[in-house]
Amino acid sequence: IERFGAKVLQGYGMTETAGVISLPPLTEGFAQQVGPVVPAFDYRIDPVDPADPQRGELQLRGNLLLRGYYID
Repeated sequence: IERFGAKVLQGYGMTETAGVISLPPLTEGFAQQVGPVVPAFDYRIDPVDPADPQRGELQLRGNLLLRGYYID
């Protein structure tokens, strides 16, 4: 890393997307967190179980999604 002067970031991605979906903030103390969705995507989280608001289905829309990968 020091050899090239680059900082390595850990991001979250999915097979259906080209690259990363979200990046954690570049400040200390955010290791192991997913972070906010990058601006290339519109997203929403639909609840799976209304009794458990911590669980939901992530739905993405944007130009970085692979077309034809998922058939409804």
